[in-house]
Amino acid sequence: MSAKDIIHIRAPEYDATTGLDNLISLAEMQTGNFGDEVLGTVTVNDTAVSITVRDMAIALHTLHTIVRQEIRVGIKHGGTLGNIGEGALNVALTFSDLDKKQFPDLCTTIWGVELIQLIRANFSGGVTRMFHAL
Repeated sequence: MSAKDIIHIRAPEYDATTGLDNLISLAEMQTGNFGDEVLGTVTVNDTAVSITVRDMAIALHTLHTIVRQEIRVGIKHGGTLGNIGEGALNVALTFSDLDKKQFPDLCTTIWGVELIQLIRANFSGGVTRMFHAL
């Protein structure tokens, strides 16, 4: 499933965004190599369609960029972070100091935070093995 299709499913209000294809291309260039690992499948018109980690990352990055553009021009569709409240429910969102240092821009939108979670879930650091001589 393409990043554009994921955007349509996750945030259809952004389907008509001016320059969406260009924003997706830019996000694709800026997104690291997640590989073609399948994140999951969805059923579209009775057909199972795979979503790769890379396509999800590109879609989330694109949505984050769209919301950041809206913030700059004063449009608010609800993608910015802060406190979320509905009725008696109020949730304050917080980030680790590490996330704030490593991803200060991504911490500003719900899509960016989801991208951070995807990055963390798919990041594996180098493994060093040390053997002691007996």
